Amino acid sequence: MPSSFSIHFIHVVAVHLQKACHYWTDLAHDKFDFCYIRTREKQEVDFCVVREEVPWMLVECKSHSTAISKSLIKFADVFVGASVFQVTSADVDRIVPGTRIRLMNVETFLSMFP
Repeated sequence: MPSSFSIHFIHVVAVHLQKACHYWTDLAHDKFDFCYIRTREKQEVDFCVVREEVPWMLVECKSHSTAISKSLIKFADVFVGASVFQVTSADVDRIVPGTRIRLMNVETFLSMFP
């Protein structure tokens, strides 16, 4: 079972993504929304921001881990036009070699949004 910190961590990211989607939509920058993605094989990504119903950004939250999620790698290969982030509490900001996944600290990630 996830710790209360992990749950709070995911909720903080969710609230910021929801606020950003509403802000961008209200400013008529297209229609934005967010959801999660899960396959029948139970592979999932925490958040997928969609722009005009097309995946635009994938976000995986790992409260303490910097190990890249295998599901995120898979979905990054499927949705080649989307920006891909794994967000953590660790002090890190780098592109994962051999991928287009940006591993970054939650504070830095959230500072990118209105």
